[in-house]
Amino acid sequence: MSEDVGDFAAWSKFITQICRAREVEKWKERMDLKPKLRLYRTLKSYLVRESYLDSDVPFQFRKQITQLRSGTNTLRIETGRWIKEPLAERICKMCSMKVVEDEPHFLLDCLLYDHQRLVNV
Repeated sequence: MSEDVGDFAAWSKFITQICRAREVEKWKERMDLKPKLRLYRTLKSYLVRESYLDSDVPFQFRKQITQLRSGTNTLRIETGRWIKEPLAERICKMCSMKVVEDEPHFLLDCLLYDHQRLVNV
C-alpha cells in the first residue's frame, strides 16, 4: 500500500487483520489435511471459541461434545481407524442398520438411541 505508516492505531488494526486472515487460512488448510475432522469441518466455519465451552454444562458433557466434534471419540469410525480396519467394515454394533458408525449415525439415526432422542426433545 505505502511505506507511510500513518496513524498507529489504524496501522496496528490493519496488521492484526492481515495476520488473522493468514491464521484462518492456515487453520482451514490444516483441517482439510485431516480426514478424522470430517464432522468438525462441517460444524466449524469460523475460528472462534465455542460458547458451549464456557457454559454451565457439566464438564463431562462438554468433553463428550468436544470428542464428537474433533473425531477423538470411541465410535467405530474412529476405533476402526486405530486398527486400520477398512471404512466399510466399521459397522455399528449397537443397531441392526448395518451402516458405518460415524457421528451422524450415532447422533441422528442409530436405533438404540431413538428413545433418548425423543425424550430429550
